[in-house]
Amino acid sequence: MVVGSLGIGTRFLTMAEAAQLLSVHENTLRRWCDRGIIKCLRINIRGERRVAESDVTALITQMHENHGCVCSSSARHESFPYFTGTERDKDAGWLRC
Repeated sequence: MVVGSLGIGTRFLTMAEAAQLLSVHENTLRRWCDRGIIKCLRINIRGERRVAESDVTALITQMHENHGCVCSSSARHESFPYFTGTERDKDAGWLRC
């Protein structure tokens, strides 16, 4: 399942804020955005990313339902074979698919 619903009136978080809520490193969140696991909005000339707060909440719910995995149980080991890489992510308890 891909999380994402960017809309008017949506509160957006910086990558640092969203990563903290998800208990992952900012680079992991960037990879998830690149792979389409969560949608992000690019702003300004530097291309900084913002993530909708509602999408972060939905992803947290999805991760808890899938026992820490960001993909659905049917997609495990197929769609997202590797998404973590930092010690902080491993310590957070999020599982690899």
